[in-house]
Amino acid sequence: ILYQAGDPAGAALYCEESLKRQPDHPRCLYIHAVSALSSGRWAEDGGKQAIASLSTAIKLHTDKGKEGSPEEAATAYFALGSALMRAKGASEGRAAFEAALKLAPHSLQFALKAGEIYSRLGMHVKAESAFRAAALAHPQNAEAVIQ
Repeated sequence: ILYQAGDPAGAALYCEESLKRQPDHPRCLYIHAVSALSSGRWAEDGGKQAIASLSTAIKLHTDKGKEGSPEEAATAYFALGSALMRAKGASEGRAAFEAALKLAPHSLQFALKAGEIYSRLGMHVKAESAFRAAALAHPQNAEAVIQ
């Protein structure tokens, strides 16, 4: 509730305490990781803890034996792609962004990021295809059409 109410710092503190009691709580792993990515804590370990937390959250969301959430897995993949790209470069984040887009193929944000990554990697035909798909799916969105 804190995260959705616009208090990510409060949510991160709550999740930090919650993870001590339940270390496999996927939403708290995600919130804790995203908080680290958007704060100075990222620099402490180069994002390793955030990347590990997001990877665990994804595994928990996609585990067939648990009640996972494909939407939350897609969001965690997107955050993981951002973390990997920041820590290691575009090529490292590519698979995570592709996984996010596969789980949420109608997401404008995910399609645009995939196009950006493809472009950075010199994969211009794939970039154009991702941007074109975003523009076709979201013709009223200026950002999608401009790309």
